[in-house]
Amino acid sequence: LEHTHLPIFTLVYPASEHSAAQIDKDSFFADWIFRHGEAIDMTDLSDRLRAAGEKFPPKGFPVTLQGSVCMPLIAKRNVVGILFFERKGDAAILGHKEIQFISAVGSQFALAALSARLSEELLAARQIESFHKFSAFIMHDLKNSISMLSMLMQNFKKNVGSPEFQESAFVTLQGAVGRMQSIIAKLKSTDQLSEPSLIDCNLIELIANLRDKLGLEQLDGIRYIENLGEVSHAMADREQLSSITENLIVNAVEAMPHGGKLTVTLTEKEMCVVIQVTDTGIGMDQEFINRRLFRPFETTKKKGLGIGLYQSRDLLERMGGAFKVSSRLGEGTTFQVLLPKSGNHSRKGCSGNG
Repeated sequence: LEHTHLPIFTLVYPASEHSAAQIDKDSFFADWIFRHGEAIDMTDLSDRLRAAGEKFPPKGFPVTLQGSVCMPLIAKRNVVGILFFERKGDAAILGHKEIQFISAVGSQFALAALSARLSEELLAARQIESFHKFSAFIMHDLKNSISMLSMLMQNFKKNVGSPEFQESAFVTLQGAVGRMQSIIAKLKSTDQLSEPSLIDCNLIELIANLRDKLGLEQLDGIRYIENLGEVSHAMADREQLSSITENLIVNAVEAMPHGGKLTVTLTEKEMCVVIQVTDTGIGMDQEFINRRLFRPFETTKKKGLGIGLYQSRDLLERMGGAFKVSSRLGEGTTFQVLLPKSGNHSRKGCSGNG
C-alpha cells in the first residue's frame, strides 16, 4: 500500500486489486501501525487490534491477502507505505529474528521509496519552473511587439499623410508579424534554447533595419541620433543580436516617457565591436545595476516583466559577447553590447560588467 497526496493508502501491487484496497490514513489501523513502527506478524497484529476493540481486517484491507507479516514503511517520521509479506505454500511461520530482519530492510526500503518520490516531485517542480520561465520569455516577446505597435499608433494621426511614415509603418507592421511568427515557431519547437549561428554580421544594416522597423525617426518627443562611423561587421547570430539590440532600444524609449534623446553608436574596443545605446531617461542607481539588473523578474518599469535583459545576457554570452552598463538616476543610461570582431573567435577584449 502506497502513501499518496490523497488521504488514503492505495494498493499498487498487485495492480489487479488497486481499486479494492484503500485504507484511510487517519484510521485507527494506520495510526496504530505507525506508532508500532516495525514489522509485526499478522496474527499478532489481528489479536492486538481486536483487543483494542477494533475489527480486523480493517475497512479497505486487501481482501485476498493471506499475509504473514505487516511492515510499516516509515521515513522522516512519515508512513510512506505499508508492505505485506505472504507465506508461500507450506513455508514455516516467520520467527522473531526473521521479523527483525524485515524491519531492518524495511527501514532502508522506506528511505529509498521516499527518495524516489521526492525525486519525482522535484522533477515535476523543475518542469513547471521551466514552463513558467519559457512562458515569461514568450510574454516578453509579445510585450515588445505591443511596444512596437504602440509607438506606431502614437505617431499615426500626426504623420499618417507622410510617405516616409507610411513606409516606416509598413516595415513596423511587417516586423510585428514576423515576431509573432517567430513566437509561434518557438512554441512549436522542442529546442527552446538553440545554439547561436555565428556569421559575419553587418551591424550598420542591422541598425538601419531596426530604425525603420521601430519608426525611431518619427517617435513623438524622442530625438533620435545615429553615430555609426566606419565600424560595420561583427561575429554574431543576426536574429539574436537584432532581438538584443531591439530590446535595448525599446527599453530606452520607455525610460523617457516625457521625451528625450536616444543615441545609437557603433565603435571599436580592442578586439571587439561595440553597439552603444544611450538614453536621457530616468536612469538607475549603482546598487540596482550590481545586484538586480540582470536577474529575472527584476525591473524599474511599472509594467515591465524583468525578463528582457536576463534573456539578452544569456543570448549575448553564448555568442561570446558581454554587456557593459553605466547609469545615473535622473540623467540616463548607456548600454554597450560588446561583440567579437569578424575573425576574432575568442572573448579577448569583450568583457563587461553585466
